[in-house]
Amino acid sequence: MNRTLGRLIAREEAWDAAMELVRSGEERIAFRASWALEWAYTLDPRPVEERFPGFLEDLLRSDHASVQRIYSKMLCDMMRRGAVAPDDAQAAALAGKCGELLLSQTAPVAVRVWQIELLDDLRGRIGWVEENLTDIVREVSERPDCPPAMATCARRYLQRANTRNKRR
Repeated sequence: MNRTLGRLIAREEAWDAAMELVRSGEERIAFRASWALEWAYTLDPRPVEERFPGFLEDLLRSDHASVQRIYSKMLCDMMRRGAVAPDDAQAAALAGKCGELLLSQTAPVAVRVWQIELLDDLRGRIGWVEENLTDIVREVSERPDCPPAMATCARRYLQRANTRNKRR
């Protein structure tokens, strides 16, 4: 169903309507809309990229874990492809939100792993991220209640960071 809705969003150019549904206070509607929007994004990412300021603002304001996961995943893709580049204020706000979600005891692992990736992408732009991300990820992974999936993601990130540091 979400694929069908994604194709419909792309075909009918219903990007704004879909993003408005993501803002819904109703968790199920926000989740379904974000999932359909992700499918539409895979067909044509440009309309979401063109709405980047609103997209980012929605991510920063969202308290829906599913929306946070899906939007973080799309944002990571956009940033890594160079399709969008947050300005300094946006990058600082994003880093703050990512740090908050990464350290959250209640955020699902699927949300938290994307926060590591986004923070890693912001590493060269945000001083506290550059200085502390490795320690934060290590601390999160060493918590007694750290889920195995989070520990695996953290271990992979730490290996990647260690390899990067050795190359310097």
